[in-house]
Amino acid sequence: MKRPRYYQSVLDMMQLSRGIFYDELKQQYVIIICPYDPFGAKIPVYTFTNICHENGMELDDGTTKIFLNCASEQWDKYPELKPFADYVMGKADTEDSFIREIDEAVNMARQNAQWRKEYMNLQEKLYLSKIEGIEQGIEHGKSEERVNGIYKAYNTLLRFTSVDNALAAIAEQYNITKEEVKQAISKHKES
Repeated sequence: MKRPRYYQSVLDMMQLSRGIFYDELKQQYVIIICPYDPFGAKIPVYTFTNICHENGMELDDGTTKIFLNCASEQWDKYPELKPFADYVMGKADTEDSFIREIDEAVNMARQNAQWRKEYMNLQEKLYLSKIEGIEQGIEHGKSEERVNGIYKAYNTLLRFTSVDNALAAIAEQYNITKEEVKQAISKHKES
């Protein structure tokens, strides 16, 4: 998984391009918010730092990568993150003031032209990463994974576009018809 490395390098370059020296780099956290379990260990939070393999000593280079598995059901260690995870998964508690604040910021971002462009760029990257995972499943010849992948991509895309656009995008990606996409979605719902 190289995406966090890329984000870390972008953050470092932003700081270094402002004329600071490498020993002045600030503590940085790259947080990847996932609507699925990225590593399959069924935990809600994965935290990575650079550690020596031989003796477990931490490098302490000021970098931390955190993955939030918003699909997790095990939030007892992180109860403060549960409302946010629910929001990401589309199960928002609008009574929570923090969630209302996030929702307002998201809505403002969607209305702002520059933010909207960045938001759409992010959504495209999320979509492409999902498709990449789906294609890996297809390469392994797992038709169930393909159906699940189509269904997940469809549900993800529905949050940002119309049914017709979602069907068209998936059909184009898989080189199948919209009708075949609909059949895969129906097959997933039946299983």
